[in-house]
Amino acid sequence: MYETIKKNKFFFIFFFFFFSLILEFFLNLDLLGGTKNDFYKTFIIVQEIKNNFNLFNEDAFHFPTHYLFLALINLILENETYTRLLYVFFSLSIPIIFYKCLIIKYKTINKLNLFLLSCSIFLLPAFRSCAIWANLHITAIFFYTCSLYFFLICEKNNFKKNKNFFFLITFLFLAIYTRIDFLFIYCAVFLIIFFKIDNKRKFFLIFYSFMLTIPLVIIILNYKYLLLGKAPNDQYAFFSTSYFNSIVINSSYFFFYIFPIFLRNILKFISIKFFLKKKIIAFIASILISLVVFPNFNYVASYGGGIFFKISNLILENNKIIFFFSFIGLYITLYLSLFSLRNFIFLFLFFLTYNSFYLMQKYVEPSLLILFFILLKYKNGFKLFDKKALYFTYIFFFFYWLGTLIYRYYLSF
Repeated sequence: MYETIKKNKFFFIFFFFFFSLILEFFLNLDLLGGTKNDFYKTFIIVQEIKNNFNLFNEDAFHFPTHYLFLALINLILENETYTRLLYVFFSLSIPIIFYKCLIIKYKTINKLNLFLLSCSIFLLPAFRSCAIWANLHITAIFFYTCSLYFFLICEKNNFKKNKNFFFLITFLFLAIYTRIDFLFIYCAVFLIIFFKIDNKRKFFLIFYSFMLTIPLVIIILNYKYLLLGKAPNDQYAFFSTSYFNSIVINSSYFFFYIFPIFLRNILKFISIKFFLKKKIIAFIASILISLVVFPNFNYVASYGGGIFFKISNLILENNKIIFFFSFIGLYITLYLSLFSLRNFIFLFLFFLTYNSFYLMQKYVEPSLLILFFILLKYKNGFKLFDKKALYFTYIFFFFYWLGTLIYRYYLSF
């Protein structure tokens, strides 16, 4: 028995997480507290697309890609539960593609360790709830991870193979046509690869992007509310001028998802022996930004803000806890940005993009974690996949899942 498990360890690990997801599916759990309601609102739109092919509904404040996808599934299965169940199977592709990306980027790392890291996504409450309740977030993440896979393939081949280049751009735009906030990934990729490719591919990049943008512009001109990510009568716009709130909350999100890695590499982040000049610059910049941002933080939305914001206001009834973790997250963000222009571009555009009246942690889960491992560059010496890093990751994410479960079903009123 032991030998069988050892030989098929990848299968047994994946099956265990899949079984846990199926169990939550049949229990109809909703760890986020809103995805179940979102599904039933979505399913009305899906039925309208299936019956009347009406792609644009005032109750839908996202592009119709995800709704059309669900309508095609429902057209075949003609059953709400079966549609959701098939979507759960579809969601399994995300950790698999993530694993494929990790293999390409980290060639010298043990594949089992990479596989374990990719499976840690199964512990994230937003991933689980969105998979179980067929949320468009999963569809967008699927296109996002596919685009990153082809980005890594293109980078490996110095952007010489046209087929991979074509798929990279196509999947990026499919992600944008599902959730417009993934535009920041396209902008970052464009800036990074433009000066690395020859004139022929520059022309293709510009021309093909322009062609894919035309429907986007036409849709936005006719349905302006989609640009803001809100329903026509909704006061909560996707984009906001409250960048102070965005900086505080997004930096706390960033620290939250890399906390296990921070814990494993804490000496690298605080020791004076490693890259002291960069640390001093990042630390001073973090203090200056905090002095400006923290006094102007005024997040008043009735929901969102993330786990640190909730804990801070639940325990202390103020923002001191989130300010503390936000400062650390800001320091790490600036520190990593100093290692390469690529890191700076991705992180700067992330902070610029995820900004709205309400800031939901589910919007960056697991995309922010994937960005950290796939798109950012690190200096030698960072321990990302050794046993301790994986132990920390699984323990932390397990308690995150457990805490979310307790909060949702035992502490919420």
